Amino acid sequence: MNRREFIRDVLLWSAGLSVSIPRFTVPEVFAAPPSPLLAVDKGTDYVKLVNQVLSSLGGMNKFARTDVKAKKNPRAVPNKPTRNPRRMLFHAAINV
Repeated sequence: MNRREFIRDVLLWSAGLSVSIPRFTVPEVFAAPPSPLLAVDKGTDYVKLVNQVLSSLGGMNKFARTDVKAKKNPRAVPNKPTRNPRRMLFHAAINV
């Protein structure tokens, strides 16, 4: 489909002169490979779990750009050890 066909199909469909919905297809060659939407893993080593889950989702680069410099909030990550699983997971995710 070239630009003229695209514009013609959209205008005809928008005006109600065409019954068929415009065909907006991407050839499979150009389509991105499917990626998982959710990753689940079990264990007690939270650093290893975060790394495994992020790698199965395609890496941290899918969620944050590498050229961005981010600062950690010292109040969000206290230095004292904790036994709270949520806080341990939070520490592991921040230190990736």
